[in-house]
Amino acid sequence: MDEQNIEAGGPGPVGISVDSGPLELTPVMVREFAAVTHSDDGGEQVPHTIAAPLTAGVQDALIGDERLGIDLARTMHTEQRIESSHPLEVGTTYTASATVESIRKAAGGRLITFVTEVRDPGGTTVQTLRTTLLSALPESDENRGGSA
Repeated sequence: MDEQNIEAGGPGPVGISVDSGPLELTPVMVREFAAVTHSDDGGEQVPHTIAAPLTAGVQDALIGDERLGIDLARTMHTEQRIESSHPLEVGTTYTASATVESIRKAAGGRLITFVTEVRDPGGTTVQTLRTTLLSALPESDENRGGSA
């Protein structure tokens, strides 16, 4: 399965990136996340998976980029991996960037993988989230015979 760009002949959306503004990890966010996921350990440790809701805005901005042509009604989340150098800390303000890593043809659609890096105030990457979506081809591509 070869990596493909959506726009034939052009640079395509692989490599496009969106940066966040400040992302503060608050005690309220941790409590709400623990309540939703039933992962409350008495507040002793912040679960590493809190990076997903913390960075949801920057990920949504990338997914919504019109160059990708993602129709969420025709998209399925297939994989999420989180690599962590150390736990996120309550009260710390982080930044994040989400970047399209690859787009490949698969199962009548496209597998779109993007990477979100969470950085501490010093700019060090503390967590990396890798997300893969299976998205139907944009309607314009379907009408041209489905080339991605």
